[in-house]
Amino acid sequence: MSEGTGEGPAEAVVAARPRPSGKHASRELRARGGVPAVVYGHGEPLPVALTLREAQAVVGMPPNHVFALALEGRGREDVRLVAVQREATTGRLLHLDLERVRRGERTRAEVPVHVQGEEELIRRGGVVARLLDAVEVEGEAMHLPPAVEVDVSHRAAGDHVTAGDLSLPPGVALVTPPQTPVLHVTHPARGGDEGAPGEPAER
Repeated sequence: MSEGTGEGPAEAVVAARPRPSGKHASRELRARGGVPAVVYGHGEPLPVALTLREAQAVVGMPPNHVFALALEGRGREDVRLVAVQREATTGRLLHLDLERVRRGERTRAEVPVHVQGEEELIRRGGVVARLLDAVEVEGEAMHLPPAVEVDVSHRAAGDHVTAGDLSLPPGVALVTPPQTPVLHVTHPARGGDEGAPGEPAER
């Protein structure tokens, strides 16, 4: 993977080449150490081949990051990673789904929810019960956030956070229903040696 010199957010450049479609062609590509992918959106789906190194670089990018896919004989296209398929037992990369994006267009995406301040909350005797790992948002394709953060350092037991409580960047709208629970704060579960409610602990 190389770094581009053009303006705009799609600075990272990933090399790829068109490939034959079909399961047999995908298996042959994997046997040679490559990773099959498909580029969707704004036209016909295009099967492409990436080296394992390039595929790993793509998977390692922040969520919703837009990069330039340099297609052999076709020039460059701005794309983002939307799905990864791995082998269940080994975690080996099997397939990537990429989406073409256009500057100025709006699109929907899943954005992970990152919890901040959990150590401070635990120090004060609270525990976070996470109910939702990601929310769906809509925004300008080139500027989707990699994550949404929620600070729980000053939360108390009984507090709830819903999707509508999350702070989103300007120009980004929430698609997930705002009343959807994201997390709530509880007290730690009591140990078994404390006895059941109303019963003395064993000594």
